[in-house]
Amino acid sequence: MINLKEADEIIEKLLTLFEVSAVTKEVLIEASKNNGLDYEDSVIYTASNYSEIDIIVTRDKKGFKESKVSVLSPNEFLAFFRVR
Repeated sequence: MINLKEADEIIEKLLTLFEVSAVTKEVLIEASKNNGLDYEDSVIYTASNYSEIDIIVTRDKKGFKESKVSVLSPNEFLAFFRVR
């Protein structure tokens, strides 16, 4: 178990590696129109399109089978970029 300070430090490091897409009302409306089996996945995918994101990193890759954006698991991302 990590403490709050350690958690904050990890989040800060992650935010230097990743871009965060805005989830706006427009994104949510578009996601609901294109909703597949999982609305949350649809929101992530739609937000990534609006932000022109190159890669989605997720533990739930099955929700992005039709994605035009590259989808990697966290381990695949780390291996791809050799970050350890």
